[in-house]
Amino acid sequence: MATAKDALGFRDTQRLLHGSIDSKVVDEPVTARTRDEFRLLSVQDVADILRTTPKAVYAMFARGQLPAPHRIGRRLLIAEQDLLRWLKERRELSPEHRR
Repeated sequence: MATAKDALGFRDTQRLLHGSIDSKVVDEPVTARTRDEFRLLSVQDVADILRTTPKAVYAMFARGQLPAPHRIGRRLLIAEQDLLRWLKERRELSPEHRR
């Protein structure tokens, strides 16, 4: 079974090795919920979810209309939970539900 150590990035792994992260916290098993919290979506994934083009997603990032992406190398990635939270906050009720 995977552990939280498997989900750590390089810097976190280095901090764990040098003792600045409590190993008790990292030894807990990774649950499905934990994996979902760390899931990163590509620009194409975001475009598919929003039913638009990758070019439109880049423009939305540039205008600050989407949650801030993580830049890894040349790639822009967005946390799935951030996108879903953003969508939920901007959801409009249909006219019959507004009354």
